[in-house]
Amino acid sequence: MIDSLQSNQILRQTSHFKDKMQTNFYLFCEENHHLLSINNGATINDQINISVAPFYRKEELEIVKIELQNHHTTSVHVKIFVENELIQHKRNQYVFASPSLDVLFFANGNSLFLSSGSFLGKSICQYGAVSRTHEFYKNLQQGYIPFNPIGKGDVLGVYSLEGTIHPNETVQAYTWTLSSNAFSKSELLCLNDELKIRLAFYDER
Repeated sequence: MIDSLQSNQILRQTSHFKDKMQTNFYLFCEENHHLLSINNGATINDQINISVAPFYRKEELEIVKIELQNHHTTSVHVKIFVENELIQHKRNQYVFASPSLDVLFFANGNSLFLSSGSFLGKSICQYGAVSRTHEFYKNLQQGYIPFNPIGKGDVLGVYSLEGTIHPNETVQAYTWTLSSNAFSKSELLCLNDELKIRLAFYDER
């Protein structure tokens, strides 16, 4: 189903995810919290250069690549927060965070979705199904996601990718969202495992 990770060709196709799911990205670094923009680079704390851009896109799959460069002489620990929200049928939406599988599931009346990511050879660290409240964003600004594995209705699915970037090192993180109109959990998990292997290989080339 995933034929080839040739992003320059796949990105010309129309994405349906923008009509189904909204995703926001944040970086927590040196006790500071930053909202990131897709297709716009940024410099954080005069130390980290970061860019967020679509990498691979098809009707049932969307991958985003996040590249970070530490151009200082000291290592820095970063947390990338990924916030997913279904756009349609929010009242009938369910979000489930699976600690054993390192994924978040989203379901509404139309489809089943899976969201996950990888960074420095590791999968997601913190995750939860949370309500959009002042307290949640206050926690996020402190680098923390309250763990709540199940949510219903107008809730967000949030997870983090975390790791240390060494001096003068450039690294990549990937996040992805998969969908299944057949509500097939096994299909999504199979594709998720395939993605982890392919993206790890892609970075080693």
